[in-house]
Amino acid sequence: MRVATWKDVGRIAGQLPETAEASPRNWRVRKKLMVWERPLRKADYAALIGDDPISPNWPPRRG
Repeated sequence: MRVATWKDVGRIAGQLPETAEASPRNWRVRKKLMVWERPLRKADYAALIGDDPISPNWPPRRG
């Protein structure tokens, strides 16, 4: 299974009419926020980690 990258998201969002990239990982249509990256919450981290200890590679690097 292939996961979409931010480059994919930007390409798709950029094809929509009246869409502009407001900042990295934020796209707007007529000044209204349409797509954005939401930071992970504590509950998100807990759901991803479960009962496993945090590894030295957590959180994953963004890029």
